[in-house]
Amino acid sequence: MIKFQGEDIPFRLIYKIGETVNISNWSGFQQIIAYFYTDGCEIIKFSSIVRDGYSLLELANPITYSGIIKSSDSKILAPGFLTIEIKGVVNNDEKCIDKQLTGICIQRNFIKNS
Repeated sequence: MIKFQGEDIPFRLIYKIGETVNISNWSGFQQIIAYFYTDGCEIIKFSSIVRDGYSLLELANPITYSGIIKSSDSKILAPGFLTIEIKGVVNNDEKCIDKQLTGICIQRNFIKNS
């Protein structure tokens, strides 16, 4: 899927039981953190709890969080494939749940939204 810098990018995080932790859904974590980035140095941050510098994830159901990378954030991403890194906090220990390409390619937009 192609998205341009300066576009809103909606997303969903669907929980899959992994090898890292044996928890059946998102409620087993104290906090969920998601980082989105391309090959550039800008990182868009999301959290399931209110934190400075992070956008808020919304719990849609026990296995799904949703959010939107706002146009003001996507316009600073470098062109390239969008990667997501998802971390969960259990007993104040941050564990990587998943890291993968999202299937979204950010392309340069020469007319960026303000």
